[in-house]
Formats: sequence, structure tokens, C-alpha cells
Amino acid sequence: MSAFTSAAFASEGNEWFFPMPGLAATPERLVVIGVKENGLFKPTEVVRPQEDGSKRPARPASFPFEANLLPLLDHRIFGVEERVQLSSSDAAGVVIRCSRGYRPAGVVFSAAGYRLPPGMRGALRVEGQSPAGFGLALAAPGEDAPDGPSGGMQVLPASIPSAAWRNTDGVRNLVVTCPQGDATATISGLHLVPDSVGDHRGTASWIWDPRPWLADPGRLVDEARRAGVDRLYLQLRIKDGQVEDADQVVRLIDRLARADIAVHAVEGDAAMATPAGRAHALDRAGILQRFKQAGPALGSFQYDIEPYLRPEYAADRAAGWREWAVTVKALSQVLGEPIEVVVPFWMLDDAAGDQALESVRGSIRAIAVMAYRTDPAIIEQIAQPWLNWRGADAIPVGIALENGTVPDEYHRTYIRASRGEVLLDRSGDSVAVRILPEQVSDSKAKPVFSLSHEVEVNSSRISFMNARQTLAEAQRRLERTLSAWPGFGGLLVHELLRPGQ
Repeated sequence: MSAFTSAAFASEGNEWFFPMPGLAATPERLVVIGVKENGLFKPTEVVRPQEDGSKRPARPASFPFEANLLPLLDHRIFGVEERVQLSSSDAAGVVIRCSRGYRPAGVVFSAAGYRLPPGMRGALRVEGQSPAGFGLALAAPGEDAPDGPSGGMQVLPASIPSAAWRNTDGVRNLVVTCPQGDATATISGLHLVPDSVGDHRGTASWIWDPRPWLADPGRLVDEARRAGVDRLYLQLRIKDGQVEDADQVVRLIDRLARADIAVHAVEGDAAMATPAGRAHALDRAGILQRFKQAGPALGSFQYDIEPYLRPEYAADRAAGWREWAVTVKALSQVLGEPIEVVVPFWMLDDAAGDQALESVRGSIRAIAVMAYRTDPAIIEQIAQPWLNWRGADAIPVGIALENGTVPDEYHRTYIRASRGEVLLDRSGDSVAVRILPEQVSDSKAKPVFSLSHEVEVNSSRISFMNARQTLAEAQRRLERTLSAWPGFGGLLVHELLRPGQ
């Protein structure tokens, strides 16, 4: 459940290397990610260059919530009678003046690269004023403007319900049609207005070590209530074939349950996506299942399996996700029920990841998406493909946020050069990226790269870093906007409850 991906690496003296198995072509650039300790760069991973079409084409961004969309749109006049005049300003908005006429005329508003959020329940609110009825409609790019909107002529302000685009790709133009008589309309703003679908979805968090809470379950109840937590995921310690401190753990779970705080077990390890790791995970699953059957009010089981953290994943992503799927199915079978899975936000963009998720649909009860960002608008963009996922109506999708301590990241870009301190070593049986303490010359077997630039990725982009007021404001907005999707399963916040607080 780390806030950013890392992978195994090894160091040899002052040299650092990162395995890059299966890399066929020599890229023009390499990106090395790391942190800084005492001002010195410490690499943690190399971004694997994209070599195939496994990454899905980028989707258009959805129009943002809680912002005026009008400045994002271009506008043009249509109509053969040339009876429309158009003016706009930041202060007044867009003013449409229509003269008398009988042929369709008006204004088309469009925004390249944006779309209306597919799947949401709500409306597009058209704000402004007009003394006479104007037509409002949505049309796909390239379609002729409608002769008359299906909803009839309206007086501004007015709304277009999301049913008009819900089952489309969301790429639609707004068409404002003039009445037959003289009329003027002023459009001052466009806003997405989400419906609140169903009840409050709740907030969850994780307890990775329950031992500090075992002696005083009431304190955990108080902390959870103070943080608005109604679901907890506990990682239970297992030793000699049974749950450690079983009596105290049962007492803790029962005390939480009486306070209407649901408790689930959480397990996770990247090695679970391997035959040996899977066997170990299944053994533990059997112990947890027997513990649950013995009586404590334990809910379901969540698994955080991240195959991409293993070095072997870089050579064969599809195999990594297939192993993940095998493990998910096997765990569900041993536990006798579907499980919840924790997944990276980019999984749907990887064809192998998407296929793996589809293959386990019958074995999962819920999904938690690691959307580790702090800007609510970015989190909403990350969440929407998941909330629009084909199974989201039946399988709730929760959105996970990070609140723990995360170091700043540094992304260093190295480009091909005649001399440099980074080389792609093809001299042995396997390929590896090496960072050397001094520059060396380029060669065919060991292409060389030199530092081009460095970008700092501040931890505040990834984690709320326990800034409780900022986190609370983001939670309120996300609960308001993401609840427009029936498949939204609530928020999960990592490192929300801490024994020392």
C-alpha cells in the first residue's frame, strides 16, 4: 500500500543497477526515479520505456466539477439566414442576439479534448438569462444542429439531464438554438451538477498492526468515530497456524462492531502473484477463514497484491497480471466468498490489467483504487474510468487516498550521449541499467546516457501528509461529486488512524 511504486534493486560499491529484462530496443531516453538523502540522489527505480501497444489510448479528460466550464469552450455561429450575432467577455459571459427568422440558427459550444462525464447522474446546468425560450441540446461533433431540441424551448437558467449523454462516450457539443422571433440570451456559466445517488458511502481506513489498540478497544472506537470511519481493514498476525492474540483481537472486533464500525481482514504481498507466494497466501487464507467461522464479527477479506512491484513484471506484464488473477480466484475459492482487491489507478489503461480484472469478476466483491493524489479534480479524473467500468454497478469501487508520510520524489531524465554516467548494459545474459560514479564512453553493448534534467515531485501531490483540514475538505468534495455514480463505494484513507495521535 505504498504511495508510489518501487522495485527491487542492488548496489555494487558506489554503483547502482536496476534489472531491465527483455528490453529489446535501445531507447533515446531513460527516466530514473529516486529520493534524496542528505542532498544526495538515491535511485529507487527506472521507468521502463514503452515498447508495445499494451497501454490503451488516452481518454479525453472529463469536464471538471465545481468549476465554470464556459471558459473551456469555443463557440461558433450556425444558420443560413445569418441572423445571429455573438459577443463574449469575462464579465458578462456569452451574449447571443437572434433576429427574426424561420430556419435553424444559433450557437455551437465545443471543447476539444474534453467530454461530459459518462455514467454520472446529474445535469449540465446552463446559467444565464433569456426573456424568450431558446433551445438547448447536445450533439456529437460533426452532427448537424437539431431543428428543434427534444426538450422544447426553454428560458434560462435551465438544465440538461445527464440522461442525454450517460450512455454515450460523453463527447458532445452544446447547441443553443434561437427562437423564430427577436431574442437575446446571456449565458454566464456552465456547471456540472451531480445527483447524490443513494446514501452516504462511508469512509474506511487500515490498521496494519492492531497490537497498540488491543488493550483499549474503546480508544480505537473513539478515534474512528472522530475521523468519520465506519469500516476498518485489520491485518491480523498469524503464528503457528493461528491468529496471534486471538482473544484480544476478537474483543477488539466485537467492540468495533457494536459501534457500527465494520471490520474486514486485509492481506497483501507482491509475491502472492507467484506460485510459491500463492501457496503461502492460501495457507493464511484458510487460517483466517477458520478464525472468522469461530465467531468474531469479521466481515470479508481484502487483498493488496501488486505484481508490478516484482522485477520480473517488467519483462512480461501480461504474465504478472495472469498470476494475479490466478491468485485472486484461488483465494476466493478457499475463503468461500468473493474478495475485495486493491488495484493501481492505471490498471484499466493496461490491456493485460484490464483483461485480468475482467477474468476475476466473479471472484471479487469490491475494488479499492489507489488514487494517491491530493487535488480533488485529479482524483475525480482518476476515479471516473473505474466508476464507469462495466462491472461497477454490481461491484462497488472505492477510491483510496494517502495520508501517510511520503518523501519527495525526483525524476531524472537521461538522454543518449557519447559520454555519460548511466549505461544500458547488454554485455551479460540479462539487461540492466547501471548508474556509475563517473562518466564513461558510449559503446554498442553498453549504450550511454547523460543527465538532461531533474523534476521534483512534491509529496504533497501524493499524500495529504496528515493535514487534516485539507483532507476533510477534499473528502467532502469527493463524496459530493463521486456519489453521482451508483458504483461509488466510498473513500478509503491510508494512515488515518494512528496510535500516537
